Amino acid sequence: MSEKTNAAKTNDSNPTITISGLIKSSKQVGISQKDHFPIIENLILLPSVDNYSYPPRLCVKSRSRFGNEGDEITVKAMIFCRSYEAEVTDKETGEIKKVTRYNHELWAVQ
Repeated sequence: MSEKTNAAKTNDSNPTITISGLIKSSKQVGISQKDHFPIIENLILLPSVDNYSYPPRLCVKSRSRFGNEGDEITVKAMIFCRSYEAEVTDKETGEIKKVTRYNHELWAVQ
């Protein structure tokens, strides 16, 4: 039974990835309502394929800043997918419909 329980816990957990790159910016965007800790968005530039390509950027949320602008870091982050309902108005009929949308976020593992 313990093997099934461990497998179930592994399947239900959020996926974790490792991100390596340069810190572009860090800014506080809010405060957690439940725990009252700061929410920091850290913008990380990943290495580009070549000198002519635009470098990919990822925003990783955390409770603290990772470092200063230009610092090279490696962060372990969890991927969260949260759903919410939005009201959308049909342009042709004017009918208001509720639509489920998904918000994907990266949160640093602490």
